[in-house]
Amino acid sequence: MILIKNPLTPLAWKLIAGALVVLVVWLLWNSGQRARQREAAARADSAFASARTGAATDANRIQDEALSGRASDEALSRKHADELLQAPGAGQRLDPGLNRAARERLCQRAAYRDRPDCVQLAGGRQPPR
Repeated sequence: MILIKNPLTPLAWKLIAGALVVLVVWLLWNSGQRARQREAAARADSAFASARTGAATDANRIQDEALSGRASDEALSRKHADELLQAPGAGQRLDPGLNRAARERLCQRAAYRDRPDCVQLAGGRQPPR
Protein backbone atom coordinates (compact mmCIF):
# COMPACT_ATOMS: atom_id res chain seq x y z
CA MET A 1 0.00 0.00 0.00
CA ILE A 2 1.25 3.37 -1.01
CA LEU A 3 0.65 6.28 1.27
CA ILE A 4 0.12 9.68 -0.25
CA LYS A 5 1.28 12.54 1.83
CA ASN A 6 -1.48 14.99 2.76
CA PRO A 7 -0.58 18.36 1.21
CA LEU A 8 -2.73 20.31 3.71
CA THR A 9 -1.63 21.16 7.17
CA PRO A 10 -3.88 20.68 10.19
CA LEU A 11 -4.45 24.45 10.28
CA ALA A 12 -5.70 24.39 6.67
CA TRP A 13 -8.14 21.59 7.50
CA LYS A 14 -9.44 23.58 10.47
CA LEU A 15 -9.93 26.64 8.27
CA ILE A 16 -11.80 24.59 5.64
CA ALA A 17 -13.99 22.98 8.32
CA GLY A 18 -14.70 26.40 9.87
CA ALA A 19 -15.63 27.83 6.46
CA LEU A 20 -17.99 24.92 5.85
CA VAL A 21 -19.63 25.42 9.25
CA VAL A 22 -20.08 29.15 8.54
CA LEU A 23 -21.51 28.34 5.10
CA VAL A 24 -24.01 25.83 6.53
CA VAL A 25 -25.08 28.24 9.31
CA TRP A 26 -25.50 31.07 6.79
CA LEU A 27 -27.58 28.88 4.44
CA LEU A 28 -29.86 27.78 7.29
CA TRP A 29 -30.32 31.34 8.56
CA ASN A 30 -30.95 32.70 5.06
CA SER A 31 -33.61 30.08 4.27
CA GLY A 32 -35.39 30.90 7.55
CA GLN A 33 -35.24 34.60 6.73
CA ARG A 34 -36.85 34.01 3.33
CA ALA A 35 -39.62 31.96 4.91
CA ARG A 36 -40.30 34.75 7.43
CA GLN A 37 -40.42 37.31 4.58
CA ARG A 38 -42.88 35.19 2.60
CA GLU A 39 -45.02 34.75 5.71
CA ALA A 40 -45.01 38.49 6.41
CA ALA A 41 -45.93 39.26 2.80
CA ALA A 42 -48.81 36.77 2.97
CA ARG A 43 -50.10 38.38 6.19
CA ALA A 44 -49.86 41.85 4.63
CA ASP A 45 -51.72 40.69 1.52
CA SER A 46 -54.44 39.15 3.65
CA ALA A 47 -54.80 42.29 5.77
CA PHE A 48 -54.93 44.48 2.66
CA ALA A 49 -57.61 42.29 1.05
CA SER A 50 -59.64 42.33 4.26
CA ALA A 51 -59.38 46.12 4.53
CA ARG A 52 -60.34 46.54 0.88
CA THR A 53 -63.39 44.31 1.36
CA GLY A 54 -64.41 46.25 4.48
CA ALA A 55 -64.03 49.57 2.68
CA ALA A 56 -66.11 48.37 -0.25
CA THR A 57 -68.82 47.12 2.11
CA ASP A 58 -68.86 50.47 3.94
CA ALA A 59 -69.01 52.39 0.65
CA ASN A 60 -71.97 50.32 -0.53
CA ARG A 61 -73.78 50.78 2.77
CA ILE A 62 -73.22 54.56 2.72
CA GLN A 63 -74.42 54.80 -0.87
CA ASP A 64 -77.50 52.72 -0.10
CA GLU A 65 -78.31 54.87 2.92
CA ALA A 66 -77.89 58.06 0.87
CA LEU A 67 -80.11 56.79 -1.92
CA SER A 68 -82.71 55.59 0.57
CA GLY A 69 -82.65 58.95 2.36
CA ARG A 70 -82.95 60.88 -0.89
CA ALA A 71 -85.84 58.70 -2.04
CA SER A 72 -87.68 59.12 1.27
CA ASP A 73 -87.11 62.91 1.16
CA GLU A 74 -88.53 63.08 -2.34
CA ALA A 75 -91.47 60.87 -1.39
CA LEU A 76 -92.21 63.10 1.61
CA SER A 77 -92.00 66.20 -0.59
CA ARG A 78 -94.42 64.68 -3.11
CA LYS A 79 -96.78 63.69 -0.28
CA HIS A 80 -96.74 67.23 1.09
CA ALA A 81 -97.33 68.70 -2.36
CA ASP A 82 -100.29 66.37 -2.89
CA GLU A 83 -101.72 67.30 0.52
CA LEU A 84 -101.38 71.00 -0.24
CA LEU A 85 -103.07 70.61 -3.62
CA GLN A 86 -105.97 68.70 -2.04
CA ALA A 87 -106.41 71.03 0.94
CA PRO A 88 -109.49 73.25 1.12
CA GLY A 89 -108.87 76.51 -0.73
CA ALA A 90 -106.05 75.06 -2.81
CA GLY A 91 -107.70 76.35 -5.98
CA GLN A 92 -107.87 79.97 -4.74
CA ARG A 93 -105.41 82.51 -6.05
CA LEU A 94 -102.79 83.75 -3.63
CA ASP A 95 -101.38 87.19 -3.33
CA PRO A 96 -98.66 87.36 -6.05
CA GLY A 97 -95.93 88.38 -3.56
CA LEU A 98 -96.82 85.58 -1.17
CA ASN A 99 -97.03 83.10 -4.04
CA ARG A 100 -93.57 84.09 -5.36
CA ALA A 101 -91.97 84.01 -1.88
CA ALA A 102 -93.44 80.56 -1.15
CA ARG A 103 -92.29 79.20 -4.50
CA GLU A 104 -88.78 80.65 -4.06
CA ARG A 105 -88.46 78.92 -0.68
CA LEU A 106 -89.85 75.69 -2.05
CA CYS A 107 -87.45 75.79 -5.00
CA GLN A 108 -84.50 75.93 -2.61
CA ARG A 109 -85.27 72.34 -1.58
CA ALA A 110 -83.36 69.65 -3.42
CA ALA A 111 -86.55 67.82 -4.38
CA TYR A 112 -87.80 70.85 -6.35
CA ARG A 113 -84.62 72.66 -7.37
CA ASP A 114 -84.38 71.19 -10.88
CA ARG A 115 -88.06 71.45 -11.78
CA PRO A 116 -88.70 73.63 -14.84
CA ASP A 117 -90.92 76.08 -12.94
CA CYS A 118 -88.18 76.57 -10.32
CA VAL A 119 -85.51 77.14 -12.98
CA GLN A 120 -87.87 79.60 -14.70
CA LEU A 121 -88.57 81.36 -11.38
CA ALA A 122 -84.83 81.76 -10.86
CA GLY A 123 -84.54 83.47 -14.24
CA GLY A 124 -83.07 80.49 -16.10
CA ARG A 125 -80.33 79.86 -13.57
CA GLN A 126 -80.24 77.29 -10.79
CA PRO A 127 -81.70 78.59 -7.51
CA PRO A 128 -79.28 78.94 -4.56
CA ARG A 129 -78.51 75.79 -2.64
